[in-house]
Amino acid sequence: MPAARRLADDVEVFRIEDADPESTTFHGRDVFAPAAATVHEAGVDAFHEDAAFSAFEDYTDRTFPDPTEREDGITGEVLVVDGFGNVVTNIPGEHIADRFGESVTVNGAWAPLRRTYGAVEEGNRLATVGSHGYLELAVNQGRGDKRFSLSPGARVRLKWT
Repeated sequence: MPAARRLADDVEVFRIEDADPESTTFHGRDVFAPAAATVHEAGVDAFHEDAAFSAFEDYTDRTFPDPTEREDGITGEVLVVDGFGNVVTNIPGEHIADRFGESVTVNGAWAPLRRTYGAVEEGNRLATVGSHGYLELAVNQGRGDKRFSLSPGARVRLKWT
């Protein structure tokens, strides 16, 4: 198992007390925009003084395991499969950024490294960098989790071809 990265020891976690009912659209924006505005205007210290925020000590520190680089590729793991079946890994996009246009095998399954889904025909596999900056394994108009046979926690061995 690769080593895990942790948050800095001096991280403070706050609970946002949201009295407004959950909106049906953009609830995250409605909750986090005021928090961001508070930090921007008054700094993090304002969280200690504002009743809408309370210090939270009992939290779970989620860590991402580090991928392992090898001469012939990189090994990581699946962090999550999104609702569309896109497989999000712990492999940072910078590890493949200079290889777009090439192909790889993922646990033995061939896939082209492409910047966009539209760069492959509908129904074809691809490896790309998703909006969070990590390697994603996907299928244009399909489910990458099914085509690559991957689920959260699964090992991913990316091999340069």
